[in-house]
Amino acid sequence: MADTTNPRPLLAHAHEAADEYLMRKVMDGSMEPGVAKGMATNGFLVTTRILSELRTRDGLSEQAITDAFQSRLDRARTHWDVRSVIAAEFALAVWDGMQRDLAEYLRSVG
Repeated sequence: MADTTNPRPLLAHAHEAADEYLMRKVMDGSMEPGVAKGMATNGFLVTTRILSELRTRDGLSEQAITDAFQSRLDRARTHWDVRSVIAAEFALAVWDGMQRDLAEYLRSVG
């Protein structure tokens, strides 16, 4: 039985998605382990806050958020901006996990 006293879903899927993405980047040599560790902690917190605010404060739909970050990713790839590519890919991975977390939470309390 899910803990319904916590109004916010846990971010297990978002953490998993972030970790998988970062591990791939480290394994393929495109990211140093220390950078990945920083993104897994501070980057994850900042990214989840931004995504949450886009959804709740700004009222963007889930698809609008996905489209916005996909557009950023496409622009970054066009301009060969590696940092922006990584940031957008990371945000999309975390967002996918957050959506799965929310769906799981809603099923458990529904």
